[in-house]
Amino acid sequence: MCGIIGILSKKSAISDMLTNSLERLSYRGYDSAGIAFVESGKIECIKSIGDISELKKKASNQKIDSRIGIAHTRWATHGGVTLANAHPHCTNLVAVVHNGVIENYHSIKKELELEGERFATDTDSELIPILITKYLEAGCEKHIAIRRALNHLEGSMAILVLFNDEPNKLFGYKKNTPLILSFNEDRSILSLSSDIYSIMDLNKYYININDDEMVVLDLDKKFNNKHDYDANYIYDNKYQLINKKIYLIDKKNNDLTGKDKYAHFMLKEIHEQPVVALETISYLYNQNTNEFLFDKNILDKTKSFLKIVGCGSSYLVGTIGKLWIEELADMTVSVDIASEFRYKSEPLKIYDAFLYISQSGETADIITSANYIHNQTSKPIFAITNNPISSLAQISGGNIFTKAGIEISVASTKTFITQMISFALLSLAIAKNKKIDLDYQEFCQDILTIPRKISNLLNDEELIEKIKFIAKSIYRSQSIFYIGRGVFYSIAMEGSLKLKEITYIHAEALAAGELKHGPLALIDENTFIIALCPKNSLFDKMIVNIEEIIARKGKMIIITDDNEISETFEGNNCIILNVGSEYNLFSSPALYTIVIQLIAYYTALEKGTEIDKPRNLAKSVTVE
Repeated sequence: MCGIIGILSKKSAISDMLTNSLERLSYRGYDSAGIAFVESGKIECIKSIGDISELKKKASNQKIDSRIGIAHTRWATHGGVTLANAHPHCTNLVAVVHNGVIENYHSIKKELELEGERFATDTDSELIPILITKYLEAGCEKHIAIRRALNHLEGSMAILVLFNDEPNKLFGYKKNTPLILSFNEDRSILSLSSDIYSIMDLNKYYININDDEMVVLDLDKKFNNKHDYDANYIYDNKYQLINKKIYLIDKKNNDLTGKDKYAHFMLKEIHEQPVVALETISYLYNQNTNEFLFDKNILDKTKSFLKIVGCGSSYLVGTIGKLWIEELADMTVSVDIASEFRYKSEPLKIYDAFLYISQSGETADIITSANYIHNQTSKPIFAITNNPISSLAQISGGNIFTKAGIEISVASTKTFITQMISFALLSLAIAKNKKIDLDYQEFCQDILTIPRKISNLLNDEELIEKIKFIAKSIYRSQSIFYIGRGVFYSIAMEGSLKLKEITYIHAEALAAGELKHGPLALIDENTFIIALCPKNSLFDKMIVNIEEIIARKGKMIIITDDNEISETFEGNNCIILNVGSEYNLFSSPALYTIVIQLIAYYTALEKGTEIDKPRNLAKSVTVE
């Protein structure tokens, strides 16, 4: 999964624009980076390994006057992290950047090698410029050469293409991975990129590119209506111009891409959670009228049997949503991991609807699965996503947009909380639509307290110091266990995921009742166990599980809302973290989530790992 950007500019050289945009895209990949541009009829290329800052240094040492360029930040899929494998990939005639995966790469490469072609990299992407060059040399026009090259390739791709003899034209193509066209008021700057955040400081308008569409940006081309529709840049698969709706870029989050006073984006985003929680609540619930503000189609079509599908943290929040919807809305809910669900043999007709969860709305496993469902059944597809212009939002027949804003850190924090709040309100909205008798005002009052309670917790200096002490205690551990029951088992799984993502410590979540069925064999005096122990109906059973661990000399970290638990366990090889608020159905899981986020963050800080950009991971994984 990678980030790509291409820029045409009438006014100034593009070097700084490209590298600055790459910095905004670096959450999509940071193994290596590169830029290519056209000068005096020749393609020039600059590449670097690691952080974008190294590429900026190299580019600043070379005088670049070009007004056209493409750039790429890589998350390796094929081939190691080397300068040769970094994009762009070039021939004398063509330069290409690619986001996606070519699934039939090996067979096509073998065919070309038998024809005498020589490859300089281990990547799948190198096929693209080689094939395009082959068709150019056979006499094809440029757009035909691109189409013919791509016809050989199976998989996902968003590509940008430069030609050595076209200093004013940039070509792009999209299939199963995101691509956005944007421009400023007078169209002196035109760009194509993986997402809208990369060009927020450059441009004012954008157009969504759909699958199998080709874009030809041309600085010399006249344009029509700049505020509504335009047919000057985008072509269908028969190379006919397409009318496309033009949208205004919402720049309210443009200033959120800096760290402000925080050492890391992750910590900043943890502290943004009171604000985004409130914005998400306000978007989905009208406090003055006590109305739920969901698409009526979602509520009417979600009656008896719902399938929820997600990946990573989104999958885990789906397991929380399942429990709430089943408890409150008298429904059966099934939850699946997207990468598994797509390839299962399961009767689809039993479900009323399919609800997909994705922060970016571009996750390849999600999009592939949603498209499969769309093609296999007439049942409705709905989505919870943070990205209104995403592929998922376009596939969906009804959307629930979280208000998390830009999230740069790879480890999800504020997107998890806003998705959780969305499920809390959705469970109540479905129940109300089904006329189930509940105390809706009491439940909604609990949800309304979430922003304030999170803020109080984040400002609890004593709690933060205890978490820092815990971090110092556990950061050398080889393995850590989390335990919980019900919703808190799901949060335990999220806690273990956060810890392994950014600390590289092996972490495992266990349903607390399962300890006695095998995992207790792993507990000894060197083992840390983090227990989520709210004072709900399962509190007494959790206490029994904690006693089982203490009897085997395990080291306990107990997160709780019970004020008396310290008298029983504090000092008995136990550390107690109190969330400072009594148990409630919706607000308590949110507070426990904040604590497990902070434990992961401060443990990573002790270890000195790259918190925002953990090794081998990227933010929005647009490859299967």
